[in-house]
Amino acid sequence: MAKTVELEEGRYRVPMSVLSEFVESPFEWCPWDCPLFTEAEVRELPEDMSCDVPYDDQTNVRDMVVGQSSYHIARIAYLVRHQTVLDEYDYPVFSTDNAQRGLHALLDGNHRYGAAIIRGDEFFIVDIDGDIDYARELFDV
Repeated sequence: MAKTVELEEGRYRVPMSVLSEFVESPFEWCPWDCPLFTEAEVRELPEDMSCDVPYDDQTNVRDMVVGQSSYHIARIAYLVRHQTVLDEYDYPVFSTDNAQRGLHALLDGNHRYGAAIIRGDEFFIVDIDGDIDYARELFDV
């Protein structure tokens, strides 16, 4: 079985099988307050309809897509096809402080998590927000 590896202080390469025990898929719970959509909808989206614009404050995308699934489908489709190389400040963030329904949340990186699920990635790299010792226990480091 794949093991979690600490890459550096607060950053871990976590097996998807372990992470999925603590973080719901964006196909089961919508972290963007929009209607749920399926992996099939992402896979079937034509390449020319995928979206390379990040969901962040700099692009003002958040304000334009409130309550709409279409952007999120397009964004995940783009990341499935164009696995991005992240710089050292752009890793998904796993929160140990934000447990809901017994699960934790990604504060950032839900589109990348959805893309990793569809691609069938074995690991997912996350930075920890909160109690690192607790995260080490969750991830069996």
